[in-house]
Amino acid sequence: MIAIAIWSILIFTVTAVDPPVYNFSYHIAFDETYTVNKSSYEVNGLLFYDPINNRERVDRTNGRYNKFCGPIIPNTNTPCIQYTVNNKRWIAFPQKSVCCFCCDSAHGCGILSPDWLRDSEYKGEEKILDTIYDKWSKDGVVGYNYLWTAKDNDHTPRRLDENGVHTTDYSIHSFKKMNFEEGVFALPQYCNTEKLVNCPLESLCG
Repeated sequence: MIAIAIWSILIFTVTAVDPPVYNFSYHIAFDETYTVNKSSYEVNGLLFYDPINNRERVDRTNGRYNKFCGPIIPNTNTPCIQYTVNNKRWIAFPQKSVCCFCCDSAHGCGILSPDWLRDSEYKGEEKILDTIYDKWSKDGVVGYNYLWTAKDNDHTPRRLDENGVHTTDYSIHSFKKMNFEEGVFALPQYCNTEKLVNCPLESLCG
């Protein structure tokens, strides 16, 4: 009976873990790995997440393999920045001075919801390199997404695996909660906000 009681407590402990909610602003660096036709490509980037002011920015050193950036300037190695401000997402290529309007929050182009893991399943603890992390599973558009988070008060993201096709490794040591200056989310001058230039129809935005 004692063994059964202990086992029940362990089961309850696992299932009672609440998924993290990222309702605070932060900055973090990341390394992405894209798998295309059985080949892997690595990209570095920065995430500026500001849910308090409903805005987000993602910088990539190369947008070629990203599902939003890549189809806009196909087969080209060039940096890409995604700005999501005022419920609109823009795709900008600073080296090309090219910018287009992707779509708005009503059509799936808002910022990542702070509670995007609300329907996720806690999978327990798992080691990455020499550190133990919490693991979460959530059904996505093309399969399951897995997120590993640090065992700290902020549940700092460590790794996101999108069905094995796209993996993001976050730099735990670069994580910083902060209040952003307005300039971080200011659109470049070559983004025409008065007369919208829509991203190509053949892109994910289209």
